[in-house]
Amino acid sequence: MLLGMEPTEMVAARVRELRQKRDWTAQQLAEEMTNAGMPWNRGVVTKLENGRRDSVSIEELLTLAWVFDVPPLVLLLPDDPGSPVEITPTVSARAERAYRWLMGVTPVPIDVAPETHPGVWGERIARYATDRPSYMTNSPEADPALLDRLERHDRQLAELQAQLQKLSQKNERSEHGDETD
Repeated sequence: MLLGMEPTEMVAARVRELRQKRDWTAQQLAEEMTNAGMPWNRGVVTKLENGRRDSVSIEELLTLAWVFDVPPLVLLLPDDPGSPVEITPTVSARAERAYRWLMGVTPVPIDVAPETHPGVWGERIARYATDRPSYMTNSPEADPALLDRLERHDRQLAELQAQLQKLSQKNERSEHGDETD
């Protein structure tokens, strides 16, 4: 069996890595978390990064992902697809398989014997396929309406960014005394 980093250890390592990439201090991360509605102080960040926290709540995980502007899975999985990831205290899988499981692509992250996981294998696969909300069953590429919505949103975002850039340039010119357009 692969032995993976415990989920909290993985989150701690990823938080440290992302914080350092942004040149943030522990205090700055704590302030960002607090501004996002999760009251943290520097001590919470330090305890997490130094392995002195037993767990990270789902709310904290989602807020960290929001603050770092990354998908939550970035905090849960290593960069190396072959690295082991702990699924339960007794089950681990390669990161690429855990990713597919977390994304809803496969029903289990590892090849397991029937006695290792509750439920009958065939029933689990059938239940897995039917128990997901419809938006989880298709990728955007397989759903033309969703793909169209995403493309419209992308165009609207690009238009808003262009307008923002024009306003920013106009503001800079007015600050320098140049009022021409």
